[in-house]
This record gives sequence, C-alpha cells and structure tokens, in this order.
Amino acid sequence: MKNLIFFVVFFGFLSGIFAQNKTSVQPVLNLSINELSKIGIFIKSNKVIVKNNCPNGNKIRYVIYKNSYLDESGDSIAITNYDFYPYYISSIDSVSGFYSMDDERENKLKLDPLFERKMKLNYLVPVQVKIPPDQDYLFWFQPTETFCKLIPQKYPIKIKYIPDTLINSNVALELSDEELKKIGFVIDDEEMYLNTWNRPDYICGWFNNKTESGTQTLDGNIESFLKKKDKKNRKFDLRKTDYQIVRVTDPDGKLNFNSTKYSGLVIPIYIRNKHRSYYNKQDVVIYLSYTPSLVKKMEESSWGGWWSNPAKYTIDFKKIEAH
Repeated sequence: MKNLIFFVVFFGFLSGIFAQNKTSVQPVLNLSINELSKIGIFIKSNKVIVKNNCPNGNKIRYVIYKNSYLDESGDSIAITNYDFYPYYISSIDSVSGFYSMDDERENKLKLDPLFERKMKLNYLVPVQVKIPPDQDYLFWFQPTETFCKLIPQKYPIKIKYIPDTLINSNVALELSDEELKKIGFVIDDEEMYLNTWNRPDYICGWFNNKTESGTQTLDGNIESFLKKKDKKNRKFDLRKTDYQIVRVTDPDGKLNFNSTKYSGLVIPIYIRNKHRSYYNKQDVVIYLSYTPSLVKKMEESSWGGWWSNPAKYTIDFKKIEAH
C-alpha cells in the first residue's frame, strides 16, 4: 500500500485559483453513488475505484481507501472506456492544495503548463465524492460531450469543453499584421503565407490566397529553395531562422497539419481571416516552436502582453499530445 500524500503546493497560486472557483458560475456537482458510477467512479467497501482506458491509450487506475492509494486488486469493477477521466483529485477544501497519487504525478502537474491554464480559465468541472464515513474529495473532469450526456440534466454544467489541442484567442497570441510580418509572414492584397525550414527534412509552408489555402511541405531538393530569395520577403532568411511550424489547427481544434517528430515548447499564434479577401475565411491557429530567435523577436515587440504572462502562451507540445 502506498500512502496517498497530501501536498500543499503552489499555495499562493492555488489559493487564488480555488478561491475563484468557489464563486465560479460552475458549481460543484454532488452526485449520488449511482450517478457517480455512470461516469466511472465506483464506491465499494469504502473505496473509490476508477478504472478507465482512454482513447489515446492512457490507462487510468485509481483505488483510494482511507487517504491511501492502493494497487488495483481484489475488485470486480468493470473497466470503462470514456474520453474523460479525473484530471486530478483535490481535497474538499481545495484552497489548501491537492492530492496526488504519487510523486511522478505530482511533479507532472507542477511542471505542466496545461494544468495551470485549465485552472486559470476554469476548464474543469468539480465532482464531489464522499467515502463513508467522513472522507470527501473533489474529482475534476473535462466536460466532454460524453461526460455531459452522462450527467443528469438537473445538475448544471456551465463550462464549455475545450480540447487540449484547441488554443483559441483567449490563450493564443493574437498579433497585428505588422507583428506577424516581423516573424516572417508575407501579407498583401493577394496572399498571406509563412514558410519555415523544419530541419533537416523539409520546408513547411502555410498559405491563404485568392484561390486556395492550406499547409504544404517540400521534401525534395530543399537546398535550391533555401538559396532562392523570396521577392516578397527579402529580410526573412530561412537558413538563419531556427523556429518552425509545428502544428496548424482550425479554431475547433481540427488538425490541418501536425509535425510528428517535434516535441518541446511551442507558441500558438491565432490568425483571423474573416476580414481578409482570401479564399479561406476560417481562422486558424499556427503553433511555432519556441526558439531563441523567436524569443528575440518577442523582446523587440509588446506582442499583446506576452511578456506579462509568458506561461499563458507557452505550452509543451509533447504533454498536450499525452492527454
């Protein structure tokens, strides 16, 4: 048996965040034992048991008994296959901190920018779980469509589900055209595009013009492309630019392009297209790898408040993929 350790971490951060949640529009859901079982939380012999296989391959196994975390054994609880699971578990008096299943999980939460962003932007729904005789916890869930359908209508869910891959204008950098040009975008009446060298394999280009829009890659003779001067972008040298296009999504999170080889920090850039006279009026989010030259360009511009809260806009691509 492994002790379920109570960590008091991020005290100043969490106290402010959870104090905000207490007055949030989203109330704590106080479900019955039967209703809890519908979302994969089972209470049996004074234990809380969660056994779920997520679509991305993650296997969630929680067995909690008397403030302890047990290895799963000796129970006949069926394994669920939901697209949601307890993102983390806190004490009922969440101002004090949160419970972590083990050191590894606790460290991942502390280092995960996604965790901080979900708390700050109220992306999670708290569900109260009572273990007889007097143990209370809050299990925090992302309100996926499946989760909301399984919650009885008498319980209000006022938080819109935001996929981990979705970065909208509230959290992505929304730059002016002049600021976009500083990082290599070409923007004129006929077209808008950005090319990057995704070393060492290929050139990646996102484009939107009068007749078409999308993301394309060039993996043939890239040396000639690198040597060729872009008449519309003479100051932008691909060979000296160390950041790259890592991912492109629609505002609803649908992938248009995804670099399977890159892992690390990325900065999402929100591009509005509705007002432009191009083929595609759909807004997009372009994720650029976080590199020294990109940071240097940020230092030379206000960048919409980036420097006032860099953690808000810098996310770990690998960790987003893992959720």
